[in-house]
Amino acid sequence: MSIIREVLETVHTWPADEREFYILREESRARHAMPRCTGISSDALTNYALGLVGAPKKGQYPADRGDLAACERTYDLAPARLQKIMLPVLETYRTYVAERWAARV
Repeated sequence: MSIIREVLETVHTWPADEREFYILREESRARHAMPRCTGISSDALTNYALGLVGAPKKGQYPADRGDLAACERTYDLAPARLQKIMLPVLETYRTYVAERWAARV
């Protein structure tokens, strides 16, 4: 059992599916698992959905399509209740990245 899992399973009162989602993301970070689902923007998305922080600030938005892909994977891993909270932020992320890439052409 990882220390992340041990701590979160004993300390946090999140519903089991949300706790498992968070544990899986943190364990993937510890293993440097690919494809990745962690990073500044996906962490901001997760922490916002879990109510740990406010909405992500522009400096936390994905810098490129790889960062956006990590956010998409995070969304796919999340329980349905968290996905509902994440979706408006994810749509903002998608628009932001699309506009940045369109400006480069």
